[in-house]
Amino acid sequence: MVFKFLPYQMVRKKLLVRIQPPKEVIISKTGYMDIRDFAKTERKMQWINSLKVFLDQGSNKHSHNQRKGFIGTCIYRFNHQGFPIKLMSQAALERRQDRESKGLRPMHTSDHVYSINKISEYLIYQFDGGFKDWDEICEELPFLLTTIEVSPNENNRLGVSQRGPKKYNMKDLFNMKHYKDLEIRLVEIPDKLKKDGTPKKPASYYDAELRTPEIKELILW
Repeated sequence: MVFKFLPYQMVRKKLLVRIQPPKEVIISKTGYMDIRDFAKTERKMQWINSLKVFLDQGSNKHSHNQRKGFIGTCIYRFNHQGFPIKLMSQAALERRQDRESKGLRPMHTSDHVYSINKISEYLIYQFDGGFKDWDEICEELPFLLTTIEVSPNENNRLGVSQRGPKKYNMKDLFNMKHYKDLEIRLVEIPDKLKKDGTPKKPASYYDAELRTPEIKELILW
């Protein structure tokens, strides 16, 4: 999904206040996630601080589209790879296998399943409407930023489909209707192997917390 980003310095100039990060956030054993726990660098925390500023400012400081753009920039720049789950599309797997057979480096695209643009609109609606407070937003963001590996062609088609006549809303995206309409099926990402055939250290995935029943419906078992 294509998203145009505003330069970091442009976003920083819009900040009116500095928000201090929470002193301590405890991760429970029940799959609870809070995006502030993943702000391991000053830069990442600055993007989280910026997000809160643009939410707090409401519609008084910027137009809706400006605010949506700023918020989208903050959440994407926090981590452009999002929170991946150990799934990829069948087309992405076939492309990887084809490239590997030719001695080429595997390439893929991390698709933000719920769309950066739609997430921005969703956050504005939830926060401005008083349906969710800042802590609840932070707890929901890892889920909203779920990513799945897809082929470049599928990534383009997903972006086009969301700008087309179907006008998916967030409920549609949560139900994975955009994937179903494009007949994108998912498979488990194979483990990468060392030269001796043993598995490499696995990447960080968040399947226990983020693999929803709707996503599971798309898996080819």
